[in-house]
Amino acid sequence: MKSIPIYILNIEECYALNERLLNVFKADLVKEVFVSKLLPNLVEINADLSAIIANTGSSDLTKQLADKDRARDAAFVGFRDYCKAFSNSSDPVKSAAARKLMALIRKIGWSLQRQGYTEQTASVEVLNEALAEPGSYAQAATDINAETWLRDLHETNAAFEAIVKQKNESIAHDDVPLIADCKRRMVKYLKPLLNYLKLMAELKPKTYADTVNRISEEIEYVMPGAKARRTRRENQQTEVEIVEEAIMFSEPVA
Repeated sequence: MKSIPIYILNIEECYALNERLLNVFKADLVKEVFVSKLLPNLVEINADLSAIIANTGSSDLTKQLADKDRARDAAFVGFRDYCKAFSNSSDPVKSAAARKLMALIRKIGWSLQRQGYTEQTASVEVLNEALAEPGSYAQAATDINAETWLRDLHETNAAFEAIVKQKNESIAHDDVPLIADCKRRMVKYLKPLLNYLKLMAELKPKTYADTVNRISEEIEYVMPGAKARRTRRENQQTEVEIVEEAIMFSEPVA
């Protein structure tokens, strides 16, 4: 049976997968005791996924979130590249300051703008906290006159988080569950169920083998888009790491 890395699926793919599997279960296994006990839970999950999709699709907050994230990405990349521009400065103070800041950025995430919303927020907050504390990083930022960039980084992250808060409050107000909770429940119920059916297909192939094959086909139908998306992300990250390494080794030592 095909494996299901549910964590890489987006909300529409989770709904499609659950719906397709439900159709197979209802058609082939409705009298199977173990399956019948779990079916109500899977039906409830799909109702919740449907509610999330409807809520997300109708809300302007989703678009605002994407816009604020793009602004935050631009602020981070601008600050990072600004620091990089000073790394070869003829002024040793500015050059040393830029390299100190670049080392901090590399430690937290040179390409953190490629991270998911939640992970990126955490990374930017760590960066902002390090830059706000009195000491070497704050002084380094002052040495290259990066205050405007720091303000943009802080303000764009705060603006993004304000929309996240509004969106979460909207979801909570409408009693709509979170996608992470739906994925957790999918894993909780589907993993033991599919393992059980896989075992039964080995023990009673005449009864279960065809059904397990159909389940694998439904999984395979949903997974290509998610796998391609993950591959693109991994390839992009690899390319970035190669470029960063080349840049790092090409930079003169202060």
